[in-house]
Amino acid sequence: MSRPKLPLADQKMAFNRQKAQAKFRGEGWEFDFDQWWRAWEPLWDRRGMRREDYCMIRPDPSQPWSEQNHLIVTREQYLCIGSEYYWTERTWPLKKQGYDKKVSS
Repeated sequence: MSRPKLPLADQKMAFNRQKAQAKFRGEGWEFDFDQWWRAWEPLWDRRGMRREDYCMIRPDPSQPWSEQNHLIVTREQYLCIGSEYYWTERTWPLKKQGYDKKVSS
C-alpha cells in the first residue's frame, strides 16, 4: 500500500527543484514556499514545456529570484526574448517589448 500524498506535495517538489537549480546556477533565491505558490497558483495547471505553457523568469537577472523579481510568461514569450537577452550581454529587453507586467497576481 502506498502512502497518501501530502497536500501540495507536487508543488513543494517543484519549488525545491527550482530553488536547487537556482543555487546550482549561482543565482540568489529569496522566495519562501508561500510566496512562490501565490505566484504560481493561478497558472499551476498550465506550467510545462510546450510553447503555450507558462514558466517563471527574472526581469533583472542580476537580482535574486523573489516576489519583486519574477514574471510568469509563456514559454513562447520567454523563447522570443531569451535569445535577445543572451545576445545583448545580459541587458534585459523585457520592458521595451511590453512584458513588464506580471501575468499572475
